[in-house]
Amino acid sequence: MRMLVSVEFADAGTKSGAHRVLIIGRGPESRAAGDVGLSLEEARTLISAIQSEFVSAQAAEIVEARRRFLCG
Repeated sequence: MRMLVSVEFADAGTKSGAHRVLIIGRGPESRAAGDVGLSLEEARTLISAIQSEFVSAQAAEIVEARRRFLCG
């Protein structure tokens, strides 16, 4: 099974809209009886990818606000 994870910014200026973050997936051969949910490594990768998108959107907002301030 594969899962596509995306984030959507509603009011992030140029970063608004949906952004694909990560595809998480494991084949059926790697499933064991107790292997349900995200692994710790998958969860860390997911949080890191979301953090990267969030920081990028925040930086774009800051740059845009600064540009508007300086250009008046």
